[in-house]
Formats: sequence, C-alpha cells, structure tokens
Amino acid sequence: MKKHVFRLSLKLCFAVVILYGATVTSQVSSSDVVYGGKSFTWGVSMGSYDHVVLFRKNGTFCESLEEQDWQTKVTGHYKKVKDKILMEYLDSSEENDTIFFETDEEGYESIYYAGAQMVKMIVPNTVPKGYYDFSSASSSGGMGTGLVYVGTQSYEGYNFYDNGTFDRKASGGVMVSGNNVAGGTSSDSSGKGKYTIKNGLLTLYYDNGQIEKNSFFYEKITDGEISMVAINGSIFFYGDDDENTEEESDTVQKEASQDIDVSKTLESSGQDVLKSIKKAHGGEAIDQLKGLKTEVVISGIKFQVLMDVEQNHIRLESQTPNFEYVEQLEGNKGWVYRSGVYREMPPYRIKELKATFLGGIFGLQKSVMDRATLLDLRQTDDNIMLITLMVDERTLGYVVNKNEHTIVATFILKDGKNEITYLKDLTKTDGLLLPFSEVTEAEGATVEVLYKTYTINPVFKDSDWSKPE
Repeated sequence: MKKHVFRLSLKLCFAVVILYGATVTSQVSSSDVVYGGKSFTWGVSMGSYDHVVLFRKNGTFCESLEEQDWQTKVTGHYKKVKDKILMEYLDSSEENDTIFFETDEEGYESIYYAGAQMVKMIVPNTVPKGYYDFSSASSSGGMGTGLVYVGTQSYEGYNFYDNGTFDRKASGGVMVSGNNVAGGTSSDSSGKGKYTIKNGLLTLYYDNGQIEKNSFFYEKITDGEISMVAINGSIFFYGDDDENTEEESDTVQKEASQDIDVSKTLESSGQDVLKSIKKAHGGEAIDQLKGLKTEVVISGIKFQVLMDVEQNHIRLESQTPNFEYVEQLEGNKGWVYRSGVYREMPPYRIKELKATFLGGIFGLQKSVMDRATLLDLRQTDDNIMLITLMVDERTLGYVVNKNEHTIVATFILKDGKNEITYLKDLTKTDGLLLPFSEVTEAEGATVEVLYKTYTINPVFKDSDWSKPE
C-alpha cells in the first residue's frame, strides 16, 4: 500500500518513504489465501477503491493481481503473529505494514487494511454459475469547493454458465458539470466465449480469437452462497443474472448514439475552442515548442525536468543533495535510478509518461490536435467551458475560462480514475503562457507543484540524457 505519493502535473511521479522492520521469513499460512474489499474517499476528491491481496503459503504476498504475472509476482514477504500479519515490502518506497484479523459472532474472518474491511476469499478451480458486476465512480471538484466537477463512471458485468461459456458487458464515461450544466460521454463494449480456470487463473477465450488471462477469487459464506468475487484486483458483486433488461440495454445504446450525434454536431465548435485556447497560450509558438527545461519544487524537494518533444524523451532528476533519483523515458522504453541502483521502467509508467505529450500545452500542438477526436463540449453559467477529447485512445481534456480562453485546469482519465490539475499564476514566458503553480488531485491525494524557471527550446547535449555514474 503506497503511503505517500508526490505527483508532478507533467505526469512525472515518485515515492519517498522510510523502510523499517526486520526481514520476514516465518510463520506463514498453510495454503494460499486472498483478502478483498473496498475503501472510500470523501471530500474534494471522491471515489471508491478496491483492494485485493494474495498471501502465499511460501511467505510472499502480491498486491498487483491485475498484472499478467500475478501468479509469480512478489510484492513482499509476510508472517503471521497471533492475530496479525506483518508485511514487509521489497520496494523501499513502500512502508511496511501490520494488519489485524477480526472475527465476528458468526465466525466470519476479515482484516482491516488500506482503509477497507477485507474478507477472506477462496483460490478456486471452478467459477460458480451466475452474474457478477462491477461499478465505480470518482470525482474531483464540485461539492461547494467552487471548482468544476470532473468525474468518471465505469460498469462491467460477466455471466458465467455451467457449460463453460461466458458473456461480458462493459461501459464507461466521463461526467462534467458546473453551475446549471451536466453531461458527459459514454462508450460500450461486449463479448462472449468460453473459459477455463485453475488455481485462480481465469482464462477467457473470446469468439473473436482474443485470449484474456485474469485473476479470479470469491468469498463463500457458510450457507454456500457467493457474496462477492475479485477479478483482476477489482471487486465484483454476485447476482442471479444480468440485471440489465433488453429495454434498458436499448436505452443505453440510444443514449450512446445521441452522444455521438452531439459530438459530431459540436466538432466545429470544439475545434474553434481549441484554436482559441491555443492562441491565448502562445499560438504558433506552441507548434515551435520542441523542448522544455524547468526547475520545480515538490514538497520541499528540488527537481530538474527535461522534455524533448521530437525524441519523445523525458527526464526527472533530483537536485536535492543526499537524494539520488533520476527517471528517464526514452521513446517506448525507460529506466529509473535511485541510490546507485538502476531498474527498467515498468510498462504502465512508460504509458503514463508518454501521455505527457498528449495534454496540457503539448496537447495544443498541431500534430496532436490533428489526431484528437472531440467527445464533449460543455459550458457553465459562470463562464467556464469544459472540452473532452480522445487522443491515441486516451481520454483527456481542458477546463477553460471562456472570456480569456485560458486553461483553468487539465484532466486525464487513468485506469478508470480521474486526475485533474489546476493551473495557477499563468505568466508569459518566451511567447508561451505557462503556469508557475499547479495543484494536482488524484486518488485522494492533493499535491502542489511550484515552477521556479522555464527554458524554452534548450539545446540538449548527449550528456544531458546520460546515466549517472
């Protein structure tokens, strides 16, 4: 469980936590055990978050059950001591934890962890017949904060049958609202096929040839009924059948079709809005932006950020003594250096950093705008506009001051969760209108970033991108 996350609105992040405790090696479970549950956050950023942990009988545990290698992936080691579990993480940026067992009057066993009441689950070789559904929603702003509300919703459901077949339905969208305005965009998908399962590994063979591997666990209560299941680390609730009637399904499809019609109608207006934003923030100077160098401060720690648009390179390097940290994206690969140790950048992080060139000031470059698809355009009574786009299969957008056509905030949808960044202290720098202060809200965390200096189109040398010795 990550305790502290510092986020940079250029989509660069790192974690700094002190590791404590001794190596954990003994007193483990006699068989593999899974615990799963939900936690909720309230306030400016609201949402629900699923937590599922696999404790193996060999003394290791895994929290990344959505990853393809979850069966062998090791997050850390644990041991059981009476009514508690001591957890030690391999990653030094994770803080060790202690969680306690709880047993109610009826004998149900659970643990409280990561803000969630988590129940014990079975590692199965069968999938109980029935319908399983998952839904989530998250938001930033609104709730009397004076900020534009930006939220996301997603829904996913599976029907599993005794004959080894399944069908799946999914939908999702971005919701926006301000004073007296609300709306959003939606998308739907479906599929069916056959499935197999062994030791919690659920393999779905779709009729279109797609093969998908998932982790699958379920809670079985004493009367033999199923309460909930965990698929790829997300909590699904069990039901007798798909609750969406044919009439409701038709309604959803009609609404989605209407959204598409609205997007087509607003395409011209959306392009005009983007052009106005671009003009306010620098116009042609944005297209001439080939690179950027900036000095930033996050939670008292100084960093230098280098960005090369043409090479698709990003480098984040600590400028604070006694804290060695460098993170560098190099096209479709990357690496991380910390305290004398190198490691490859994980795929999800590469994807996240590459999205840096799709949003913010970079998203207004002609090469990006030409690839953008308008999803939605909204306006509030207090002269705020919100434009939602799809670029390279990423959903993102801008909150804009209608009168000045300046960016109030940017947002991006990441794995069903919304990240929004509010721009402050906009100042003209070498022809570009750039923020010198930003506040990013994501996953319940709020982080302020201060920009000390900008250098536009610096001349980079090979040594600027070299690995530390």
